[in-house]
Amino acid sequence: MLVDRVEKALLDKGFIKGNIEGKDIDIRSYIKVENETEYKVVFVFNNEAGTRSGGGILEDISRRIAQILYMKKATDVDSICLVLTGNPEVEMGYGRGDNQIKSYNDANVKYWLLDSRGKRIMIFENQPDDFCDLYKSMEIALNSVDEDEKNETSFLSKVKMFPYATALLIFLNVAYFIYLEMIGSTLDSSFMLKHGASNPQKILKGGEYYRLVTSMFMHFGIEHILGNMFMLAVLGDKIEKKVKTIPFLFMYLSTGLIAGIVSCANATGDVVGAGASGAIYGILGVYIIVTMVEILQIPVEKRMVTLKSGVIRVILVVFLTMSDVLIDSSVDVTAHIAGLIAGLIIARLWFLLGPGREILKKRL
Repeated sequence: MLVDRVEKALLDKGFIKGNIEGKDIDIRSYIKVENETEYKVVFVFNNEAGTRSGGGILEDISRRIAQILYMKKATDVDSICLVLTGNPEVEMGYGRGDNQIKSYNDANVKYWLLDSRGKRIMIFENQPDDFCDLYKSMEIALNSVDEDEKNETSFLSKVKMFPYATALLIFLNVAYFIYLEMIGSTLDSSFMLKHGASNPQKILKGGEYYRLVTSMFMHFGIEHILGNMFMLAVLGDKIEKKVKTIPFLFMYLSTGLIAGIVSCANATGDVVGAGASGAIYGILGVYIIVTMVEILQIPVEKRMVTLKSGVIRVILVVFLTMSDVLIDSSVDVTAHIAGLIAGLIIARLWFLLGPGREILKKRL
């Protein structure tokens, strides 16, 4: 565990573990005596399990220990708090908007955040760049992993990072396509209509609303499905890992449905439609918003380089996704645009109102 590696690093630097207990909070103290009356103190707040400290607790613990040491004839007490966390965004937001809790930024105490998930030391404005030459040791502690933990983390990360929803969607699309090809031709509009393709007359007047869903898993020919599944694999893998499986599945299906509804409302004539393009364009909209948010999380002084690469990345993905519109005049442009706009709006709302608000921090 990170807390044990941090402790080992401190002991190797000549610190002695002190006796301190915190109610409901894992706090450890380490003391180093210099010139008999000068003390260096490191407090380690192990918040990896999800507990939160807040600046007030850091300030109170530092002050109380300093008072005890001064009573023991100390002439100088210098301390720093190391906050171990797997979610620095939530950690830094703890106490904001609550007058009863002092935030980290308002606390009169030295502190670093050790981000176990991002493997980084987060040092904020007016905080020391080093303390007793500990910076390098803490970097090593963050980036080294116990063998048992490494094996467990490797396996769990692979399980957690696998894009289950994306794989399921591709499987369903391909499976239905193969089934339809086995019993008929996916290039035959009448055949496709019989097996669930979209049609404004049947949906709006006939009340066959299920076609809005079934048509999302149908494709006209091999080129159609190969193009859509390629983009679903590319975009789905990236976005599902960012927003997690259930939100991704909701975004995919909801943008696809919106695209289908708008397409039907705007259609003229007795057209037959099918394809996952509306949903894929919806995920493209989500991808654009997610990329913007990632860029805005980077410090301003380092943002320009990432901004350039991010813009290039977005342009490339947009070009690949829109290539079918450019070369095929029969493509339902309305559904594509509706899906894209729906994706932009839903992703925006997800960051503002949903779970994504924790990492937005009012920057978008």
